Amino acid sequence: MITATLLLVFTSFGHIATRVIASNVTAERYTVCPRGSTFNGRELFSCRRRSKLDCVQKCAHTEGCIGINVCPTGYDRKVSCSFLSEQSPDGCDALDAATDQTCFFVQKAVLQKTCQNGGTLNGNVCQCPIQYGGEYCHRYIRDCREAYENGYTSSSFNGVYLIQPMTTSQPFWVQCDFDYDGAMYVMKWKSMSLDVTWNQAKVGFGEDLEQNPNSNNFFIGLDNLHHLTSESSHRALVWMSASPSTAAAFYHNFTIGSEMRDYDLTYDSFVAGPNAPNTQNGFTAAAPLVFSSQDRDTNNCTSTRGAPGWYGSDCKGYSLFADIPIWPVGNYDVTASFFFLSLERQSKFYVDY
Repeated sequence: MITATLLLVFTSFGHIATRVIASNVTAERYTVCPRGSTFNGRELFSCRRRSKLDCVQKCAHTEGCIGINVCPTGYDRKVSCSFLSEQSPDGCDALDAATDQTCFFVQKAVLQKTCQNGGTLNGNVCQCPIQYGGEYCHRYIRDCREAYENGYTSSSFNGVYLIQPMTTSQPFWVQCDFDYDGAMYVMKWKSMSLDVTWNQAKVGFGEDLEQNPNSNNFFIGLDNLHHLTSESSHRALVWMSASPSTAAAFYHNFTIGSEMRDYDLTYDSFVAGPNAPNTQNGFTAAAPLVFSSQDRDTNNCTSTRGAPGWYGSDCKGYSLFADIPIWPVGNYDVTASFFFLSLERQSKFYVDY
């Protein structure tokens, strides 16, 4: 069997170079297996590229990519590349017969990794402690769902954890619920005052989760909510234990904008929870819904409604920051004795690292 080896040299600018005279370069080796065989491994994604070399360059800059199935398309002289997070344990000697005999497998020569923050090496994958993520366990998890995806799926792991979305410089505490695929509680209310200033809402308020991990009175802050919802698609749940009926409102592709946009709230669709089918949409449809407080009354709605919150141009809707939170269920409003706002990530991170 004849195989070929590609040695790719990358400059610090990420370009492939045939001759480089510099100190800031890295080199990676790839084995090109004979045509007619591919590897049936776990796929990260697939796309069409200009050439085999272009596929290899893309793999080299994709976290977790260690193999590529390459198939020439023929009609436009491009190739179809399937990027894999697994590779053949026996190299080119234990591949699957390809349907198209022009297809072939390219395998990255993986160097021994050094796992950080207490991570352990399993094969060539770092198994991270629940608090950490990334290829080398080199950073905090970016949300609770990442810990769930890393194998922490039992309810025994429910609790508070430091997370750090990509766009924020400081980690912060959230409550994680692994019964619900790594959902995050970002706000809970039972008795604390919700008549807050703009800056209090911006940075968060209530009890310290590090000191009170089972707290039912906290809000992580509008800034942190913006960072979380900016890195992937989320479904939000507003849930109220109320009299005379429970309320459960799901919002798909729930997003909070930046402070420059007055922390505007957007979502694609609303649906009532299956155990509370009469729950109505508490947020007005008069977009945009911007945050308003007594000391920064963005759309003059806080003075009209008497409570901070997200309001549309018509100043209608229900506020999660009212002294006594209420929500529409059927033809009447219910009064909450307890409520929470949670987030569930619904997609991969827009940018990974």
